[in-house]
Amino acid sequence: MTRLEGIRGNGIGRRSFMKGTAGALLGGSALLGAPALLSGCGKEGGSGDDVLTIWHTEPTPVTQKALDEIIQRYQAENSGLKISAEPVAWADLVVKLRAALEAGNPPDIVQCEPMFVRTLQSQGLLRNVDEVVKSFADGDYRGFLEPMFRFEDGHYYGVPHAWGVDLISYRKDLYDRAGADPAQATWDDWKETLKKVTNPPDTYGLALAGKDTHNINEEVYMWVGSNGGRLFDADGKPTFTERPVLEMLEFWRDLAKERIISPEWTSMDYLATLSAVAGGKAASNLTFGRTAYTYQEEAPDLVAKDAFGVVPEKPVGPSGEDWITQLDAEPWVVFKEASRADEAIDFLKFFYGRDNYRSYLTTVPIQLLPILESMSEDPEYQQNDDIKRWSSWVDTQKKVAESGRARPLMVTHWQDLKRPYLVQIYASGVLADMVTSVAVDGEDPGKAAANAQRKAEQIVADYE
Repeated sequence: MTRLEGIRGNGIGRRSFMKGTAGALLGGSALLGAPALLSGCGKEGGSGDDVLTIWHTEPTPVTQKALDEIIQRYQAENSGLKISAEPVAWADLVVKLRAALEAGNPPDIVQCEPMFVRTLQSQGLLRNVDEVVKSFADGDYRGFLEPMFRFEDGHYYGVPHAWGVDLISYRKDLYDRAGADPAQATWDDWKETLKKVTNPPDTYGLALAGKDTHNINEEVYMWVGSNGGRLFDADGKPTFTERPVLEMLEFWRDLAKERIISPEWTSMDYLATLSAVAGGKAASNLTFGRTAYTYQEEAPDLVAKDAFGVVPEKPVGPSGEDWITQLDAEPWVVFKEASRADEAIDFLKFFYGRDNYRSYLTTVPIQLLPILESMSEDPEYQQNDDIKRWSSWVDTQKKVAESGRARPLMVTHWQDLKRPYLVQIYASGVLADMVTSVAVDGEDPGKAAANAQRKAEQIVADYE
C-alpha cells in the first residue's frame, strides 16, 4: 500500500453523499439538535463510557500510523483509558456522523470541513476547545487560522489539525517546450497559455476533476471569488445569477469546448488529475501539496530533474480585481455530549505537543503544514527531507495564506463561513449540476444559473 491510497482528494461523490436520508445531515435542529437524541452514549456507532473515540479523515497509512503512535503514548501516560481512532472516508463521514448523533452515540472527537462547525454549533452540539488553544504559546497560533473557529461568544469550537493551500501545479518541461509561461494575470491570458501546452488527445492544458461534486464545488467557489463574485449576498441569499457566476460558467464552457480540458474530465477523480500531470497527459492541474508524493512515486526521474513547479498566483476573471484560492484547514471538534469530552480536550492538548505534532506533520509534510509558528522553526522539522526537497511549494503556500487570499471551501467572503446551511448547498449537487449542464450539455449559462438559483433558494428556505 502506498502513502497515497485512501487520499482525501477524491472528495465526496454526489450520489454517495446524498444517498437516503444523508441529504438532511446537519439540516435542522429537529434531526440533530434535539436534546433527546443526545441523552445517552452507548458503544455502538460512537463512544463508549470506557473508550475515547476519534474519527479522522486522514486515511493515508503513514499518517494513521503516526496518530496511532501518539495515542499509544497518551494511553501509556493515562492508564485505564482506551482510545479508538477510526479513519472515515469523506464519502461516509456525513452519513456516519448523522447516524451516530441520532443514536446518541457521537464520537468524542471528529475531524471535519470548516463549514460543518457553524452548523453543528448552531444546534448546540459542540463543546468549546478553548483549553486546547490556551495550551499554545502566546502568538504561536498562526494569525490567518486563529479567528476561523472563534465565534461571536469569544469561544473556539474547532482547531485545525494542519493546513494547506490549493495551487496551480505544472510540468516545467512541457511549458518550456511550448515557450509558455504558466503564471498569467487574467483568465483570457491563462486560456491562451493553456492552449499552447495543449495537444489533444495526448496532452491537455489543464486537468480538472469532474467525477465528484466535491471537486467541482472547489473550482466553482474559487473561480467565482477570483472573478469579483460571491455565492451569497450580505443577507445570505444565493447569488448564482449574478454576472461573475455567469462568466465563470462561460469560462468553464470555453475550456471544454476548446478541448483545453480532457473530454473525459467528468469521469476523472482528483487522483487521476495528479497522475495526468505526472504522466504528461496534462500540463497542469489545481492541487494541494500531497501531489508531490504522486510525482515522487509515478515520475521519480522528473522529480530528480526538478520538472514540477507551482505558480505563486492565480489568474483573475473579467469582473475581478484579485484572486482567491482554497485554504485546507480541517478542524478537530469535540461533541458536548460525548462520554469522554474532558479526556478529548486533554488528548488534543497532548496531540499538539512538540514531538507528537512533529511526528504527525512529517508523514505528509507538504500537505500537512503546522498551525503553530514555532513548529515551522523547529530544527528537526526543518531537516525533514521532503520539506527541503519541496521547499518552494511550502514557501508559496505560506505566502498565499498570509496574503489573505486563501479561504475555506465554499467561502468566497469570510462571512459565508457563518452560513449554517453551507453544508446543504455544498452537498446538494446544485453547483455541479449548473456547471455540467453548461460545459457538457451546452445549456445557456443564464438558464442553468437561474435553475440553480431556484434550487439553492429552496434549500436555504427549507433549512431556515
